[in-house]
Amino acid sequence: MQSRVLKVIAKVPKADPRRFEAVLRGAGERGEWQTDLADDFCKVIFSGLDGLPAARDLPGVLLSIGLDYVLNSESGRRRSPYAGLDRC
Repeated sequence: MQSRVLKVIAKVPKADPRRFEAVLRGAGERGEWQTDLADDFCKVIFSGLDGLPAARDLPGVLLSIGLDYVLNSESGRRRSPYAGLDRC
């Protein structure tokens, strides 16, 4: 169910660009980190065609987060999940 909701959110990034970026980075409404949700959302955005609307509407956001997503190894993300502000 969560994956389906994330796919719907991925289709309308301009509805609320600030919150879209916050969810993608893993920052919650109250400042807490939601790493599992951010990881799932990154998978939706970066592993198929569901990320095309975000790439079209928010290219700068996707580029900055995408660099972290691609360049950080999976093992590096497991070792220090709170290493930086750009968490994905």
